Amino acid sequence: MINDPEFEAFMEDLLDCGGAYDTGEFTEDGEPIYKFNMDILKELRPELYEVFMEELDADLLHLYELGLVDIDYNENLEATFSVSEKGRQYMETGILDDYLKENEKD
Repeated sequence: MINDPEFEAFMEDLLDCGGAYDTGEFTEDGEPIYKFNMDILKELRPELYEVFMEELDADLLHLYELGLVDIDYNENLEATFSVSEKGRQYMETGILDDYLKENEKD
């Protein structure tokens, strides 16, 4: 379990402001799983919101480069991401985690 006072204070702040909430679920290691309210983070913790968005963009680009997601654009050039056929095959066969570990982003 994470026993880091700085992390605990960070999460307590996010929970108190509504920027995060405990899902009531746990990881295999027994750590609580949190979800984030991005609208609240954008308003109350804009720096953290930007970090999350940059990481999300980098992760989506990496998945696209690996051929695991498709990107479609509408007439307003708004992007929609979906799991590609390759991504579906990897998920269905249960080898997606191994493939992602072998192809970690830099």
